[in-house]
Amino acid sequence: MSPWKRALSPCLMIGFLLVAAAGCTASSAPPVEEPVEEVEELEATEPATAEPADTVAAPTDTAEPEPTATETAIPPTAEPSPTAEPTAEAVTPSLMVTDQAISNGTVTIDEAVSKDASWLVIHRDQDGSAGTAIGYAPLQHGVNEAITVEIDADQATATLYAMLHIDDGVIGDYEFPYYDPPLEVDGEVIMQAFAVSGLAAATEGPPAAATSNVSIQDFQFTPFRLTVRVGDTVVWTQGGSATHTVSADDGSFDSGNLSNGEEFSFTFAEAGTFAYYCRIHGAPGQDGMSAVITVTD
Repeated sequence: MSPWKRALSPCLMIGFLLVAAAGCTASSAPPVEEPVEEVEELEATEPATAEPADTVAAPTDTAEPEPTATETAIPPTAEPSPTAEPTAEAVTPSLMVTDQAISNGTVTIDEAVSKDASWLVIHRDQDGSAGTAIGYAPLQHGVNEAITVEIDADQATATLYAMLHIDDGVIGDYEFPYYDPPLEVDGEVIMQAFAVSGLAAATEGPPAAATSNVSIQDFQFTPFRLTVRVGDTVVWTQGGSATHTVSADDGSFDSGNLSNGEEFSFTFAEAGTFAYYCRIHGAPGQDGMSAVITVTD
């Protein structure tokens, strides 16, 4: 062996021993964890925090809330129908009638506008105004057209009056003059006069005679004025306690004294105006207890 190898051998042995000692030391010491690994482990154990979203999610469609007990849904207002019937307040009563001939004992009224249920009544003429009713027909609320009214043709005059009456008694029963008075608007009776022809054709023979009544009571004749036709009879009935007479101014009739409950009648054979009075409580010339009868053809 060369001299340098012998010199190196002790040195190598010492180096091997040092390396072995270091290896044992390294294997027995626990490994040191790097700080970075500790940070990573801490981050792994911390609860995840949600990152804020970059954009707001669009809201989803939700059902409209039902109204609560304090919130009441308001229904839409219905539009008025253009064809709705006028209300009672909107109706203006009126009549439309034309001159005509009596046909089979009837007359026809062109139009009658009525407020509520009422009557269309035909009156005969009496001294230029509406007299006795000679026919009637029911009306409905609103516009009534071409109303046929059956009349007592024997009582018809050349001029008749169509008039609206209220149905205020037993509904559906014509009860004038006790109920069902003429209908008035602003104090005016709704009435229209019209002329009729064919009176002779409407009746067979002369008109039937009629009877009218006058009451004698409380020192007066009621009615004070009465219109009848030629051939009609007037009956006076004494209803008072005092004695009275029925005496014509011209002397054409005289009852004599009438006591309570007695009657006197007279039939007028000619047209004219006949004033009369009570001989006990009046005098000719409409003095005191008196009255007037007009007789027409």
